[in-house]
Amino acid sequence: MNKNGKIQFMQTLYRFTLKAFFLSALLGCAIVACAADNFDFTKKAADKGSAIAQYKLALMYQNGTGDEQDLSKALEWFNKAAENNFVSAQFNLALMYKNGEGTEPDLGLALEWLSRAGEQGHIKAQKALGQMYLYVEGVHKNADEAIKWLRLAAEQDDLEAQTALGWAYSTIKRNGAEAVKWYTKAADQGEVRAQTNLGSMYLQGNSIDKNYSQVITWYQKAGEQGAKDAQSNLGVMYENGLGVEKNIEEAIKWYQKAAALGDSYAASRLKKLQSQD
Repeated sequence: MNKNGKIQFMQTLYRFTLKAFFLSALLGCAIVACAADNFDFTKKAADKGSAIAQYKLALMYQNGTGDEQDLSKALEWFNKAAENNFVSAQFNLALMYKNGEGTEPDLGLALEWLSRAGEQGHIKAQKALGQMYLYVEGVHKNADEAIKWLRLAAEQDDLEAQTALGWAYSTIKRNGAEAVKWYTKAADQGEVRAQTNLGSMYLQGNSIDKNYSQVITWYQKAGEQGAKDAQSNLGVMYENGLGVEKNIEEAIKWYQKAAALGDSYAASRLKKLQSQD
């Protein structure tokens, strides 16, 4: 490249770099002041009643972006956006009431806002509602409400909802077919708790027929993902020849994995088997 060519190249590179800088500053807030400018812009829009701006402003207060973190103001602006029927704000507001962020915990208001978000199809709100009716202390347990909301989220392929739904059918409703159906949906997609629980259902014959080959299949999948209960149970299966040929070396392998994760039963069995060598 001759001298003129080099100069032309450098000029082009400079112009490109300059344009890139200004574009990044405009779109990506590359300069420090941009965060504050964005906060001021959002605040003005929020004051004028924009629901999305109210939601964004609440997030800014919640995360300390563009201003100091202020959870009480985050709660205030999530509430404004939620009243304007902004579904993500309804969900976040519910979580703040549930966890006591910026306010005292209020499970009644948490349920109210989760319901409003869930009725608009918000998957996480539907799942959270179902879980609250099943597990959360201070909320009146209601299996039918839990199943209703969990099913809505599960049908939209939420793995945690599918697993919780399987648990509800297995332990509360005693409906083995439905439990297996929902556990299997989640387990097939790698949800480790669903895999473990499905293995345990086939092992115990909990509302379904015992099936040791299914037990091994699902415990193996869960164990390979680090589920200590599944690992410990695999040790039992191999130690006693349940569904597989008795194999003490394989039992020791799985007991070692579970014991390393703190499983006391696996540790005791491991000590016993190793003392017999």
